[in-house]
Amino acid sequence: MRQPSLEIPEGNSVVQFLMRTDQPYRGHVEAHLLADETVAYSGGQTVAEYQAIHGYPLRIIEEAELEALSDAFLADCVTAPELIDEERFDDALNCLPPCRWNTVRGVNMFHISERITHNLVNWYAKLNGQYWRFIDFDNRPGDELAAKVAAAAQA
Repeated sequence: MRQPSLEIPEGNSVVQFLMRTDQPYRGHVEAHLLADETVAYSGGQTVAEYQAIHGYPLRIIEEAELEALSDAFLADCVTAPELIDEERFDDALNCLPPCRWNTVRGVNMFHISERITHNLVNWYAKLNGQYWRFIDFDNRPGDELAAKVAAAAQA
């Protein structure tokens, strides 16, 4: 069995992606397919060789399909605010330096700097003495986040 190369051959580039067909998309692809039709970091294996060695079915996808899959996956990861206690809010505030810590429309909020995946983060908010936690994008506008918390508080 060949030892996988840890380098992409010079002059080669990623042109397509390999995705497992025996499980749902979970935010990442199995491998990258290079312009010379070999699998990246595999020591020059073809898709058929790579598939035979790993023992699961694969299909080739283009960048546009990968973007659509990623967008849908990430959208499904976003959550509604859930009530938490003050201690959990304070723990989150003090575990790592808070990011985007500010008050918008009366909602004091921040997110933890560590990413869940891609650009999804854990947001924490305080409104009218209640504490909230939810998952959303790190770049979502503050007004939208504040409205999301306010709507949850009114529900």
